[in-house]
Amino acid sequence: MEVTSAFQTLLEQSLDFLFPKRCLGCFEEGEWICAQCFLRLPVHYQQECFFCHRPSTDGRFCFSCASEHALTGVLVNGVYADAFLRVAIQTLKYHGVRDLVTPLTSLLHHSLYSFFEHEGQVSQSSWVVVPVPLAIQRLRARGFNQSFLLAEKLVVHFSLPLFSALERTRFIQPQTELSHEERRASVRDAFLFRSGFDLHDRSVLLVDDVITTGSTLDACARVLKHAGAKEVWGVALASG
Repeated sequence: MEVTSAFQTLLEQSLDFLFPKRCLGCFEEGEWICAQCFLRLPVHYQQECFFCHRPSTDGRFCFSCASEHALTGVLVNGVYADAFLRVAIQTLKYHGVRDLVTPLTSLLHHSLYSFFEHEGQVSQSSWVVVPVPLAIQRLRARGFNQSFLLAEKLVVHFSLPLFSALERTRFIQPQTELSHEERRASVRDAFLFRSGFDLHDRSVLLVDDVITTGSTLDACARVLKHAGAKEVWGVALASG
């Protein structure tokens, strides 16, 4: 373990020397996102129902949407159409730049601080964090699950337990061009609850990097609710 860790550190130092970090925003050398450009990243607290866009004080679904979905609400920091945020997410996911996990997770802190002001005190006994799992094919190809890395940082910041309580049973095709019913059908029975996790009367922060149609998060939420979760809130860096 120590040899592997030392080799990884040496490899990272060598890559930094050969290919120095440049800010994704201003291209200055030093960090992937410099302090000044970090302030340019879109940060907002979702204050509407994700599905119908009616005003909401805390991202909770409106009455009509809540009756159709297992999710309680969704907290999103920005839109995927924002070029800077999109490049940062893509650089983490597709180029394996894990240094971006820390600044990107910092964006989620803003939404969650505001959220917990509405919902009350954060308690380990009542809240847990669950990452959305990757398909095994993508996990093997990528070597990591970006949603797990984001969740891992969140639990440290808020002192909450991390439950890898979901397992993806099959690959899900991209849903952007599917109808509402086709989306729901494509994710049906795509997730399983893993034994050994107690969700009884607990609320869940379900973490993903990007939420598009909401069908994947909702399918996960149905499984978590069936396992005893009281509420399930989606948490994502971007929508779109």
